[in-house]
Amino acid sequence: MEFKKEVIRVRLTKSVKEKLDAVAEEEGRGISELVREAIMEWLHKKEKEMAKPFLIK
Repeated sequence: MEFKKEVIRVRLTKSVKEKLDAVAEEEGRGISELVREAIMEWLHKKEKEMAKPFLIK
């Protein structure tokens, strides 16, 4: 079952965007995929720190 995805906008400095582009190119992945992965990792870290699940699907 696929969940509906929401679209968000994020402002990045030029240097961060360039680094993100380089990683995406190197790994053959999309920027959205990299950002989703980073956010999920951050949320899992926060869940452990807070000992409270966010119910991420």
